Amino acid sequence: MSAVSRCARDRLAITGWRLAAGVHDVVGRFRLLGLLQRLRSLLPAKRRRAERAHAVAMAILADVRGKLEAGPWRLYEMMPTDGDVAVMGTGPTTHPSRALIKIAETPAAAEGLECQRKVLVALHAEERLGEWRRLIPRVIDAGESGGVAYLIEERLPGTSLEHALARPGLRDAALRAAVEAIGQLHRVTARETTASHEILERCVSDPLRVVGVAVRHFRESGRALAALGCVSDRLREALEGQAITLSWVHGDYWPGNILAGPDGRLTAIVDWEYAHPDDLSLLDIVNFFITVRMSFRRQEFGHVVADLVANATWTEAEAQLVALAQNGQVSGTIGIEAMVLLCWLRHVASMITRRSAFAKHSLWMHANVHTVLDSLA
Repeated sequence: MSAVSRCARDRLAITGWRLAAGVHDVVGRFRLLGLLQRLRSLLPAKRRRAERAHAVAMAILADVRGKLEAGPWRLYEMMPTDGDVAVMGTGPTTHPSRALIKIAETPAAAEGLECQRKVLVALHAEERLGEWRRLIPRVIDAGESGGVAYLIEERLPGTSLEHALARPGLRDAALRAAVEAIGQLHRVTARETTASHEILERCVSDPLRVVGVAVRHFRESGRALAALGCVSDRLREALEGQAITLSWVHGDYWPGNILAGPDGRLTAIVDWEYAHPDDLSLLDIVNFFITVRMSFRRQEFGHVVADLVANATWTEAEAQLVALAQNGQVSGTIGIEAMVLLCWLRHVASMITRRSAFAKHSLWMHANVHTVLDSLA
């Protein structure tokens, strides 16, 4: 195939991605994504997945029966998830919402469950956190059953913070409560340092390598790799030698992982598979505001990031909450664009690593990776 033909094919593929992404945005803006997700749950592949998860969960409960109080336990519902972990509600008849059983469907998902187990155990053992620990689940049991990794954790009350954010009367208080809740974790576990070569390798180079491998599967990868090189240069220039604060971070702090009661008060912070004991605390806050914008605008992560890179300013309300956050001054020293790009890089690398479908999903890659790289170009 000639170079001209390859170029024409690449342009056609990119046009197709953009058209599909545009349709996806329109569907999202008209609030039809929930309906489409419910319809997808009726597809044969989705039904087979649910049936497999149910059978595996029943076997796990049979294996661990002696470890569970007030048995026997039964399964009550399967939760919707986008990743490679099946999640089901479980508990005794007297307390059906007692726990969640999480079942790994891939080796990477098994690593994620083991990470969650270690994080929850470590945080509950951290005496300095005091009453704050009531916001995180306790591990009930974990292990393997029939070669399948699982985690059974306490199910805390509440619904997604997205419900509170959708109510104007609760929105401001819910935003502040979410920032303050994760901020307590950051403050208690914080330590001051400078952005060393080792930190740059972990925060910049490692996720860049993951994203670089993924973009090589797609056409016009040369341009994407060049843009990733620019991301690396910008981040290293912004971070190297800067005074920073490291602390425990959640790693995927967004409204879907924050639970609240009907009055908007926070009741839980869940899904700790991306947590790290020694990371830039401000990344949790930046990720939170990006995902809140996603919810309000009904857009993909990458589209929100591209807009923030083009117009690197917080709203007045966001700026006030960033200023309250541990390490909030770094947003001014390093710059909003660098913090947003660092958060974006971590997010897409984590999704590609732990969720097998995304690395080769052309629409997801276009909306969340190529859209950002194009905006930099």
